[in-house]
Amino acid sequence: MCIRDSTRLMSEVGAWGQQRIGGVILGRSGRWRVIVAAEGETADEDFSYNDESLIGQPLVRNAGWDRNRLAGYTSIAYASGPSSLRGALMLTDAERGLGGTDTVGARQWNQTIRFWLDGAQNTSWGRVEAGGYVQRSSLRYASPFPSTRPDAIDDTGRTMTASFDVRAHLTRIAGWHVTGDATVGTGTAEHRSLATDASDTFAAVAFAGAQTEGQLRLYPAVRLDGYAPSDGERKRALSPQLGMNWQPLDSEDFRMKASVGRAFRMPTFNDRFWQPGGNPDLLPETGWTGDLWLLWSSNRTSAELTIFGAAARDQIVWSPTVMGYAAPANVAKTRSLGAEASVDLTWLIRRIVLVETGGVATFTAARDRSNHRCSSYTNQRRFVPKWPAKAWASATVG
Repeated sequence: MCIRDSTRLMSEVGAWGQQRIGGVILGRSGRWRVIVAAEGETADEDFSYNDESLIGQPLVRNAGWDRNRLAGYTSIAYASGPSSLRGALMLTDAERGLGGTDTVGARQWNQTIRFWLDGAQNTSWGRVEAGGYVQRSSLRYASPFPSTRPDAIDDTGRTMTASFDVRAHLTRIAGWHVTGDATVGTGTAEHRSLATDASDTFAAVAFAGAQTEGQLRLYPAVRLDGYAPSDGERKRALSPQLGMNWQPLDSEDFRMKASVGRAFRMPTFNDRFWQPGGNPDLLPETGWTGDLWLLWSSNRTSAELTIFGAAARDQIVWSPTVMGYAAPANVAKTRSLGAEASVDLTWLIRRIVLVETGGVATFTAARDRSNHRCSSYTNQRRFVPKWPAKAWASATVG
């Protein structure tokens, strides 16, 4: 028996009580491969800062923002010729403070366990993959902690999700690569604010194609989604998409890509049931997106230009409320148009110093077009910057 393995250890120490330690063990014996990884982290984050709102003693300590986290992962894989099988398990346990004083503050606990199992089989006509997962998570929130008032909050929410997926890749079919995919899944949320547990089921079927020959290549795709939420009517959505990749010249100096497609997204459990702020009456997002991407490159210079647009109905947007927390709501109609341009320059000085520099700038006009009688009509959407830009430079000697 031939065994090849390796071990990696990592340790880190920083200011304000930050400590991190972790390790990875890789082992292989014949057709078997094992991975074991673990990491632990802790920090006090009790640094001092000036609070200009205080008179006399503006220097205060940042209290109640400590954090602790443990995470572990292990997987066992088996491969024999055209067949492979893998099982994996992940565990996380985290606790953090959400601000407060030395004796009273708000805290949050997160725990997750997830198990995967997947396999693949290569054949003469392509590849078949199948797999699924089961995940159990809990989120506890307490404020204040320890409890000192009769109106104190101490809530725990739990979710259970599972999914199974089968995918087939068909290769070399008249210059095309074709993929078919089928997915089914379910999810359940438990919280004391819910009269009964919220359970959703979903299924999806998708087909995608990719041309593998020629200077102009097309990438058509279509997906059918079906959702059955426990507290609402069933939803179905057909989402077609078409992509293009064109290389008009024999060289790769200039390339162009474009795509257009329909978008669909159901509200998540967090969107609907997060406390405080969840909105169980949210509608699914629908819309259309499109983009055009141009690239020109040479030995020392490359430049990119992207033009994009999106029109959405019932877009889910989280915004602050007068109660002091954020909550999601559907924005009836939005439109986003924009462009992004970037350039990269590279040159070698005396064959010793490699200098790289560049920049990128983006323009985004994201408008609320729900109601022309409202003051927000055609205004820039909140939290969407209109003109972000950045530049960079580096030098490497060697």
